[in-house]
Amino acid sequence: EVVVYVHGVWTNERGYSENAAENAEEIFERLNMSLRDVGYNYPLIGFSWDSDTTIDIEGKGWNIAKLIGKENGPKLANFLLGLKNYCIEHFDNNIEIRLVGHSLGSRVILSALDSLDNNNEWELSKFKILTVNLLGGAVDNYEVLKNNNDMPLDDNIKNYYGNAIQNQVTNFYNMYNQEDDVLEEKIGTGEWYEPRYYPFYEEGKSAIGQNPLSKTTLDMPSNYENIDVQNQIIYERDADNDGDGCDLPNPFN
Repeated sequence: EVVVYVHGVWTNERGYSENAAENAEEIFERLNMSLRDVGYNYPLIGFSWDSDTTIDIEGKGWNIAKLIGKENGPKLANFLLGLKNYCIEHFDNNIEIRLVGHSLGSRVILSALDSLDNNNEWELSKFKILTVNLLGGAVDNYEVLKNNNDMPLDDNIKNYYGNAIQNQVTNFYNMYNQEDDVLEEKIGTGEWYEPRYYPFYEEGKSAIGQNPLSKTTLDMPSNYENIDVQNQIIYERDADNDGDGCDLPNPFN
């Protein structure tokens, strides 16, 4: 089996970028070391996408990144299909695939599942994704539903991915943290001078990585699980150890 990891928003592929909070190569290597440390020794594949858009208070960069994320879904789907076919052709091995997505990388994965759900070759081959884990998913919490007329889609980027989740994934796990600083709603103009991120850009919507819907919600896929990871997250202001304090960029300064 293999793990395919999709990074989040404002991440560059190499070198320095003023619009990037993280570096993809460093993230992939850090995750690889973490997996090895807990005894997971299968290969890790890093899937990078053009997420280092402008970080601005108007939300233009965020909206562009959302669209780019959705459009990278079919590209990821094509890669997964090619990987399956290659391993069968060359190694007689229908390799198992696990998908892990962080932040807005969750939209890339959901879009990929939607693409696979409409792919005849994938369907005829009876392929399936073994597991999906969303980490701090930066998508609206209702987008994992099969459909819900009480929660209408508010733009042409968002979608209901519940059918694709149920059809194309064996086990789907949403790892959430109610104290996620990027995703949580904050009272007033600031909490300890922290800016509002997801609720600001998404006009008060709740993110799946911070305030998920219950598993028992109508039209929720049967293979969906919420996992609270708040107590597993280590508090560290300078996680990337670059000496500049808080890791989150503040576009509101």
